[in-house]
Amino acid sequence: MIDKLHSYWLYSRQYWSWMNKWSNYKRSNMTKPELIEIINRLENNFVTSCLSIGIINNPEIQKYYLQWLEPGSRPEFYSKSTNSFYGAYETHNVFKDFFSNPIGNIDYMKIPAMSMISLMYDTLKENGFLNNTPEFEFFRHLRNAVSHGNKFIFYDGEPRRPASFQGLVIEKKLNGKENVIREFVDFGDILSLISFIKNSL
Repeated sequence: MIDKLHSYWLYSRQYWSWMNKWSNYKRSNMTKPELIEIINRLENNFVTSCLSIGIINNPEIQKYYLQWLEPGSRPEFYSKSTNSFYGAYETHNVFKDFFSNPIGNIDYMKIPAMSMISLMYDTLKENGFLNNTPEFEFFRHLRNAVSHGNKFIFYDGEPRRPASFQGLVIEKKLNGKENVIREFVDFGDILSLISFIKNSL
């Protein structure tokens, strides 16, 4: 069983090594088709992560996991600094904590959504695809909120320009608002905005 677990995480290490090379293969001077390809992959990655919630919450799947992963099993994550594997997480305890709190499902979606916003905005900025339209300004403020721990923090007279999308408006009175991703915008709003931006490039 342990050998199977190690083989699985070794495969995961190879997968994420490939993902790391892909995400950094070209940071600037990207063409529009290259940028759209990255945005599509970010969208697909997020949606796939969300769909997996239904899988891991299936009682039959959970039962399979607990049978497959023996008590004491620990996933191993490769560490470049030590050139070894780091395995501090006892699988059964991690699962127990995750499934005991329903909010874990929301966090499971919120965290990759925030990562998607940040990476997409930075890629657009580095390649000169940003503009000052209300929708792009809206996206900029969402990215800044992500950088401030999912909270609107406005400096230097922000928002300086109109920032809106599909009836949602970012105004000065929102300064200090927390949990922006979920309470101000939800996942459908984010995906719709990303689609709009992608089609506006």
